[in-house]
Amino acid sequence: MFRNRTLNKIRRIVLRCGSTPGELQADHNFLLEKQRAVYFFIPKVACSSLKLFFLNLLELPMPNTERLHSARFPRLSLVDIDEDRVSNLFRFCFVRNPFTRLVSAYKSMVCRDKDDEYYRGGVFRDLNKYGGFSHRMPFEGFVERVCDIPDKHSDPHFRTQSDFVMNSGGRVEMDFIGRFENLESDFARLCDRLNITKTELKYLNSTDDVEFKEHYTESIADKVIARYRKDFDNFKYSTSFSD
Repeated sequence: MFRNRTLNKIRRIVLRCGSTPGELQADHNFLLEKQRAVYFFIPKVACSSLKLFFLNLLELPMPNTERLHSARFPRLSLVDIDEDRVSNLFRFCFVRNPFTRLVSAYKSMVCRDKDDEYYRGGVFRDLNKYGGFSHRMPFEGFVERVCDIPDKHSDPHFRTQSDFVMNSGGRVEMDFIGRFENLESDFARLCDRLNITKTELKYLNSTDDVEFKEHYTESIADKVIARYRKDFDNFKYSTSFSD
């Protein structure tokens, strides 16, 4: 049975998440108290669509889609996600092939013709602190720059997925791991598990994966494999980009 003291602890650590667009948060999760579950969200893995679904489910105030990630929603601190404190929570996430995820980050971060509060000269504004990123730069140059940035300092959009869902012991301990590649079917299975009514996901910020292979050469693929080795291993993705 879900312990009352665990629920009380959860209520005490419900916080605001996403105070500033693009701000790197210490933890990326969405508490579903009624379902006794927590969603660990990973940028560039349909998290906009899934956040929107769960905001609707909880009947929380809805920002416009441009400000979706600054919405207020309940969350847990990652240090509280361990076996002794909240082991009765159903923990889930969705992951994505590192090859396609990085192409998606590339297209959304340096290939948009925008100049507004989120973009400066077509470059996502949070990349300015790193230097070396430019509008419509070659994908190979983007990959090289990403590989130069240590994971602990990386923007969440190209940070290693494993780091969003690892416990303090460095292990990935999720009760359910859905795949972006099987989003509809895995989302349906998740809804059954949470005993919630499934509705069609609204696709936001979608990136076309069909032509992702055109961005890769063997050399670029090798760099991405080395950079995201933990994700390939932990989530059992093939390191052959031609698959």
